[in-house]
Parts: sequence; C-alpha cells; structure tokens
Amino acid sequence: MPISFSSPGERDPRARGHGVTAVLGPTNTGKTHLAIERMLAHSSGIIGLPLRLLAREVYNKVSERVGADAVALITDHDAFDYEMVREHARFVLDTRNRIAGPNVELL
Repeated sequence: MPISFSSPGERDPRARGHGVTAVLGPTNTGKTHLAIERMLAHSSGIIGLPLRLLAREVYNKVSERVGADAVALITDHDAFDYEMVREHARFVLDTRNRIAGPNVELL
C-alpha cells in the first residue's frame, strides 16, 4: 500500500498514512504550535514528541485548554494500560520511540 504525501484533497483514502500529516521545518517555525492546534480541533488525538521536556511543556498547554483529566502524557519510562488511557484521555502526548499497541486507533 503506498504512503501518501499529497495534499489532503488529492489523497487516496486507501493509502497508508491517510489522515496523518508530517510537519517538517527548522527550529522555531511553529511546528509544535500547529500540531497542538490541529489536534485540539478534533475530539481526540495523539502527538508523538521526541523529548520529555517538550512533551511536558505541551502537556501543560493542552491541559490548560481542555483540562488535565482529558490529557495523558506517556513517556518511555511509564507503564500504562491502554484501556485506562482510552477511557479517560481524549488527547495523548507520547514520547516513546514507537507509538503502538492494541486499540491505539481508538485513542
């Protein structure tokens, strides 16, 4: 199955990665701000972040807007239950190297 890097209107809905956007650019160009705004425009979402410090900063920003009980912060060092995350958090911030697991699409 092909990966789609075309604009949203041109994407084949069957393509792997449909609905996933990679935002690339130099430091201080608003990539994280854009990711937060886009995620919060939906009823739920997940952002993968490379650093725990950045994830904590984003967690604080998102929590201020939607409430701490609607947000989960997951790091490489956390043991967690996907079922609990799915039940309680609408928005997930994840610093693990790989975002995967049962029912991750339900987040």
